[in-house]
Amino acid sequence: MINSDVYNEIFNSDEACIQRLAHSLNRVRSKVEEITKRIPYYNGWLTIHDISHIDALWEMVDILIHDPSQKISDTILNPLEAYILGVAFYIHDTGMSALSLPNGIESLVDQPNYRSELRTHLREIKNEEVSNNDLDKYDFHKNAISDGFAGKLLRKNHASIASDIITSGWSIQGTEWHLIEDDELRLDWADLIGKIAKSHNDPVQSISKMDELQVARAGTIAKNWVVRPQYLACLLRCADVLQLDHRRAPTLTTAISSLPKESEPHWNSQTKIRKIGSDNEHIIVFSDAFSFKEANTWWHTYDMFKYAQAELDSVDTFLRQNNYQRFLRKRILGIETPESFSKYLRFDGDVPFRPVIKIGSPKDIVRRLGGEQLYGTEKNPPLRELIMNARDAIIARQEELKNDFSPQITIRKQSKDGDVYIEITDNGIGMDAYHLSEILLDFGQSFWDNDKKWSSESIGRYGIGFFSVFMWADYVRVFSRKVGSSLVNVLEFNEGVYSNPAIYEGEPDDLKGDISTKILFKLKSSSLLDALLKNPMGACQTREIFRFSHMTFFDALCGISPISNIEILIDDEGKLSNIPQGNIKDLCGYSLQRRLRFNNSISAQKHDNSYRPFIVFSKNIQNSEGEVIGKGWPAFIGNGHGTLRSVVTIKKFPTPSYVEDFAGCIEGKSIGASRNNYVPIACDNSWKEWFLSCQSEMVGKYEMDGVWARWALKLKVHPLDAKFVVHDPDEENILIDVNNLLKLQEKVYLQYEPTRNYYTFKGFYTAFRFFPALSGVASLSEIHSWLSNVCGDEMHFKFMRIRVPVAKKNGKYIFSEKRDNRKIERYEEVIEVTKTTQ
Repeated sequence: MINSDVYNEIFNSDEACIQRLAHSLNRVRSKVEEITKRIPYYNGWLTIHDISHIDALWEMVDILIHDPSQKISDTILNPLEAYILGVAFYIHDTGMSALSLPNGIESLVDQPNYRSELRTHLREIKNEEVSNNDLDKYDFHKNAISDGFAGKLLRKNHASIASDIITSGWSIQGTEWHLIEDDELRLDWADLIGKIAKSHNDPVQSISKMDELQVARAGTIAKNWVVRPQYLACLLRCADVLQLDHRRAPTLTTAISSLPKESEPHWNSQTKIRKIGSDNEHIIVFSDAFSFKEANTWWHTYDMFKYAQAELDSVDTFLRQNNYQRFLRKRILGIETPESFSKYLRFDGDVPFRPVIKIGSPKDIVRRLGGEQLYGTEKNPPLRELIMNARDAIIARQEELKNDFSPQITIRKQSKDGDVYIEITDNGIGMDAYHLSEILLDFGQSFWDNDKKWSSESIGRYGIGFFSVFMWADYVRVFSRKVGSSLVNVLEFNEGVYSNPAIYEGEPDDLKGDISTKILFKLKSSSLLDALLKNPMGACQTREIFRFSHMTFFDALCGISPISNIEILIDDEGKLSNIPQGNIKDLCGYSLQRRLRFNNSISAQKHDNSYRPFIVFSKNIQNSEGEVIGKGWPAFIGNGHGTLRSVVTIKKFPTPSYVEDFAGCIEGKSIGASRNNYVPIACDNSWKEWFLSCQSEMVGKYEMDGVWARWALKLKVHPLDAKFVVHDPDEENILIDVNNLLKLQEKVYLQYEPTRNYYTFKGFYTAFRFFPALSGVASLSEIHSWLSNVCGDEMHFKFMRIRVPVAKKNGKYIFSEKRDNRKIERYEEVIEVTKTTQ
């Protein structure tokens, strides 16, 4: 029995049309009761979401809109509205049960966000980036229930699944089966009911997309009742957020259940709530007393009701702005402060003290952490971060809406009255007023982690990138409209973060064509752009790659985004150019390096021939699943090759990180919120396969033994697999491995030559150039261990110290001398290698 005055008075009628509605509603209830019994099978850690919770929502309707002193009339809810609301109540959580899926739990694989949510799930389990092959190999049937993914996906999609269940139904043994058995009611109202049910999981602003009013069809209902979908959606979300009493967490069930740590606060809180009641004006919470040991639970419960009050406030604002009748009770009594609320949420003694992390001045935090303190002296963060955000928005549109469009990012630079303006536009997912004001401006709140986590492929993670724009500008305007909407919202800053921004409705012409977001800002000084053009990538450059010529705006953007999977159009004072889409594996080595060297406009052409022969040997780097995650070749510093560039990318966007002894690009992962530090995702085996593949073609052709040696040592390549060059003065260069080298004669030394900064084998007529610039790369013991792998017991190794001159005076070497009353002697450590005698 449903304990609700509104429900009972509306449906306790002899009128045929009302009886028809009541019968249909009861049939829906009986079916949903069976479906919701299966929710704990996949979501056992959730508080109770069965039919008792749904029935109790009607009690919350009484609290929100019913005045007991007055008779319920059509001005509160008419019977058709009550029916639509009731069915929406019953189905809104059914999506958390696999029985709501026409083809069972396996249907989840067909959900549009399946792969993105699986990527997030596996990333949490593995605590590392997840490849597409990882997703392909995941056995949903075998693992999804045991590792909790099925439950997560049901909970994530439960609102949209509920929307589908009411309209599509099931096919059982060839027979169509529907929640709403009345065909006319289902055809007329199922679609609207599904939208109302789904809306409870979306921001309150999404309700505005529904039709404001609908009228009952004469063929279905004799009365000419008017339905207010937006009002009903507001009732559903507020009733749902308020229904928090002990029926959701029975005391015995809470006591005997083995709950995961993250669920305990929810159960322990709700088991303490006796009742949600009301007086003439307020919502009142009645609870058992919390003991001193339950202080944390008390605070968690207080936070739950603070959240409920925030939802009530948002709905009240929506109703007021849209000229709807506001709820009769919209404030939780005493919620304003912990002390006032403790009269109702009872605690034994004074309100428990809770230390909290505070941000005394959010503006100061943004100023201090949103600029150089976070990004260091890098010159490109404003452009880099905004381009990455535009890219994320486009990927989100591709993943979420699955509609065909031509993705494009446009960047314009224009001068006006002595000021320089930069404009960045994209045709991505767009933002509504809520996301502009509540998400974009929330420092540390990532747009992509909010609500739906639209894109697991997003670069953004920390919610701070947008604020880098204030390194360059105080005047900033953001124009945006959500895809599918015609409403343009404008967020405007006139004094950076020193004053509050304004948000207002823009003009349709502010965003032309398919453009969804435009960011326009005025540089504080033209010197900021000059600094960018002199050094656009900061730490990412090697050997002063920009010293040969002046950089253009297009050049700088080529360096910031040379291999984007989205075309970028550049408008530099009316001069148009574009950065085409690019795929690493499809680019030859020369094309790749041209892009990495800022479209080859930086270095003089005379340097091209110095590195062209090497680039043809570029090789793909693959992960363990065979995906191409990079391309490049061993770098050779010096001899005119210093212009080669190495970058670590993130989703194909270069970062200020690089790989030593490597020229090319490799996908990486962030090790910091500023996105200034990245490490490659390639494992040692991936690097090793790439190294041996490069060496098989390049060794012996060029003098780069030091590069091979350093890579071999870093990757722990077996000496027998790493080839090197012996320079024989009587013959041409010959290939030889370390094993054969050591067999050339009875005794050799591996000796460091300080004047030439490399180790050599000594003792025979040739010198083997080995480990250039080895200091800081390998210790003598590491070299000893490395060589020992070659011959095992055949050769004998021992450390030696050789005294070397500390000075030369009058043509004689001095092996020791006194300086500042100290005796100075110098020794070189070498390894003596001899054959073992039998």
